[in-house]
Amino acid sequence: MIIAITNSSDTWNNLGYSQYHLGQYNDALTSCEISLHLNSSYAPAWINRGVLLDELGRFDEAIASFDQALSLDMNGLSFSNLGHALNNAGRYEEALSAYDWSLVLTPDNPGAWFNRAVVLTTLNRNEEALYSYDHTIALQPEDPLTWQKKGEILEKMGQYNEALYSYDQTLRFEPGNEKIWKNRGLVLSKLGRFDDAVRSYDNAFGSEFM
Repeated sequence: MIIAITNSSDTWNNLGYSQYHLGQYNDALTSCEISLHLNSSYAPAWINRGVLLDELGRFDEAIASFDQALSLDMNGLSFSNLGHALNNAGRYEEALSAYDWSLVLTPDNPGAWFNRAVVLTTLNRNEEALYSYDHTIALQPEDPLTWQKKGEILEKMGQYNEALYSYDQTLRFEPGNEKIWKNRGLVLSKLGRFDDAVRSYDNAFGSEFM
């Protein structure tokens, strides 16, 4: 492919963005590096560079890239991306702080609420995780993964009726989800509803062949 040479930092960054969405991570990273070579104060390129490094498992470099972006432009997206990289690096308390800052700046970001809940679950702060999942659901009520994660916490806490409701919501949007049919069967068994549990397990086995 012939690519026109350009000195525009924005153009190189946009090229990297397109390459990222094609799964061409190393090429995208090179494009971001060129963008930053042309303009080291261009915050969007630092953000995209961080996302790519995070995707490539180079978490410390990703964190440094997001920190640089935040030094240029303090915004919710950069804090959310920083939280993701910190979580991947196992720095959970710092990740939680980054998500909290993200939500101060962009309180209607469902991704930040969801990822905050994931970190809180890892830290066994289940009540707080439920609060974050509820915020996620308020913003995107048809997301099956959020309902699933909420159900798993409720099940872990022994709140089986509430967990069953969450699993039922998951199945509204993903009726072929084998794992949730199995989780649902287990919860029904714990509630003593054995006939319903058997039917749920039957659906789980049936979904394997959908």
